[in-house]
This record gives sequence, structure tokens and C-alpha cells, in this order.
Amino acid sequence: MCALTGNRATSKLEADIFTLLDYVLGPGIQDFQVQLGNRQRRIDMLFPLTDTALIVEYDGAHWHLSREEADWEKSRAMSAGWHQYRNNIVVRVREHPLDPLEYLDVCVPRRPSPLICTRLTLSTFCTPALACLVSVSTGSLPS
Repeated sequence: MCALTGNRATSKLEADIFTLLDYVLGPGIQDFQVQLGNRQRRIDMLFPLTDTALIVEYDGAHWHLSREEADWEKSRAMSAGWHQYRNNIVVRVREHPLDPLEYLDVCVPRRPSPLICTRLTLSTFCTPALACLVSVSTGSLPS
């Protein structure tokens, strides 16, 4: 829970990443609740892509240190999908010093900018051209 967001689980950084991805990918859902197996899970960000979804989880080092197994199990359950979305794409944005858990995960420095997180997320799962749109839409030039 984050005191800065009225005790919701979403941090300001997560909200900013969601806003940028929502602008580029189209309407998404933040703090999505779903039953995965026998557990109720909260998904940080979900972006519907027909019968598949892009799921983005932000793993801050403070909360996710020593939670690798639980995070990995959650990623596997989200990838497998549920009745509405099948074969989902899961990208975990993991703050230093956390290591990636899957090949699509991205590692970011401590206290990263939302723009860096968004660009890395987009470049991980789609073409580099789409990742450049984030730079253009935020008024900065692609590097």
C-alpha cells in the first residue's frame, strides 16, 4: 500500500507509467482484480489486445526484494490467462537491484523516470518504432 495514493497499492510512478502506456496503446485498466487459479490477484496494469492482453507489473525493490518466487508464480499464472484473455504478454519492470524473472522483464535503476520505464516496456514487447512514439508523444526526441 502506498500512503501517497490514499493507501491504494498503486504508486505515483506506476500511475505515471500507466498514463504513458494508456496514451500509446489505448485504454488500459489499472489495479485490475482477477481470479487466477484459487487466488484473487491484483494486476498493476492491463492493456487489452483482442483476445490477449499486455500485462505490466512494476516491482519496486523495497516491496519485492526476496519475493522472486511469488512474483514468478504470479507471472506464470497471468501468462496462462483466464476466460477473457489467453496467452498474455507479461512484462515486469523490476527496480535495481532486482533481477529479471523472465526474458521479457526489464530492469530499471532505482527511482527511474516513468518515461524510461515506458520506453523499455514498449521496446521489450513490440517494435522499436512504437517505442519511439512514447518519446514523440511526450515531447522528447528518441535517443
